[in-house]
Amino acid sequence: MNIQALLKAKGERLLTNRPEDTLEAAAQLLSHNNIGALPVRDSEGRLVGMVSERDIVRRLAELGGKALSLKVGDAMTRDVSTCSPLDSVKSVMETMRRRHIRHVPVVDGGALVGIISQRDVLHSLLEQTQLEVNVLRDVLIAKG
Repeated sequence: MNIQALLKAKGERLLTNRPEDTLEAAAQLLSHNNIGALPVRDSEGRLVGMVSERDIVRRLAELGGKALSLKVGDAMTRDVSTCSPLDSVKSVMETMRRRHIRHVPVVDGGALVGIISQRDVLHSLLEQTQLEVNVLRDVLIAKG
């Protein structure tokens, strides 16, 4: 399965932040939508970073409540691993493992088109494994 199929199955809208948004606004968006990270786009829509729960917690640990007034651009991760819609789920899973990340933005022709989470990848692998188990069971029953 490739990332494009996974995105299609998700059928979600893409939420993003801007570098000038506050961490408080980012935290509210994360909380209200029950998600762990947001791509950050500049005024021209280009991906410039990611802000995650982890980024916010780190700033809170350093600065206390003052951290919530910081700009997303001051707390976001700038070195972002991305993937293409044509990449395999397995290759994205390997990127997540190697980089110790849970979210990977999907970029197509320079445009941000989605985001894949570790949960999405695991759900896809579980479905694929269940399908394989069902096929093997049917083969065993047919040989019966």
